Amino acid sequence: MTELYYKPSPDETLQSVLEIFDTIIGVILFAGIVGSIADLVANANKMKTRLQQRMDGLKQFMSYRNLHTEFQRRVVEYFEYEMSKRENMTETEIRGYLPPNLYVQVNKYVQWIILTKSPLFKNCEVPFLKDVVAYLELRDFGPNEVLCFRGELNREMFVIADGHVKIVDHNNTILRTFHEGDVIEDRSLIWFENNRYQNRKNYNVISVGYSQVYILLRDDLLRVLSDYPQCRATVVSQAELLQREADELSDDEATVEMSGFDGSTLEERLLAVRNVLAALENTVNVNFKKFRGIRFLQKTSTGFKYRLTALERFCLDSNSSP
Repeated sequence: MTELYYKPSPDETLQSVLEIFDTIIGVILFAGIVGSIADLVANANKMKTRLQQRMDGLKQFMSYRNLHTEFQRRVVEYFEYEMSKRENMTETEIRGYLPPNLYVQVNKYVQWIILTKSPLFKNCEVPFLKDVVAYLELRDFGPNEVLCFRGELNREMFVIADGHVKIVDHNNTILRTFHEGDVIEDRSLIWFENNRYQNRKNYNVISVGYSQVYILLRDDLLRVLSDYPQCRATVVSQAELLQREADELSDDEATVEMSGFDGSTLEERLLAVRNVLAALENTVNVNFKKFRGIRFLQKTSTGFKYRLTALERFCLDSNSSP
């Protein structure tokens, strides 16, 4: 193509055919190169264009709702941060596309070493750690956004995936700053009756700039521990040791893990309710058998109504008797 006009003119038919064929091949290759460059430029700006369209839509929405300028500024800054990362897919989208087992295998390369470094999970079984990793949930936090407030119940632990997080006391004094790979509040997932702070947080956890944090909920941890009794004993022992080293346990009372409704999972609470209902049903049946002069009928609608009427009469007689 570049030497098309610098070559001597063909004198024979074969030379003319070869020149035409060479020119056609050059044009096709040149068009392919130009098209590839155009596709590269378009793909490079695709993510930015999509985020820009979302930002324009949000600006229109915020203007329509008359939101405060502070909220508008935070939204714009967050989208600028997302555009600067240039990520085609988020962690949540990747988790939705991958099968659970495959996601655990991929994700454990990021969080496996961190969990093994946590003193709370020291000497725990490998299957237990794999099940815990499956419950880690990634969340994004903006500058000065509070992950948890002072006085809240200890219901989650945090694993820093990206960014920095600081803990601040009630006087806004920075007690410590955590970086990528650090674990926060792992020991507080296990509750004890003699905890000085009643199993509540004694400080605020605040994000420094933009950060990504993996969160493990206490209910999820207890759900996994219910399947590993040996690991549960190990984790409870480690939590007691860590809280005692942090001077969070009172020496005046015995250290007892909370096992009531406040310290149990949803499944354990439902099981306790079922046991209460079973005991109540047993009590009703025992009292019903004390009735005299009642002929027990078959399990029909009429028999059920008859027994219900007799039960009401028995309760009324019991309340009226001195």
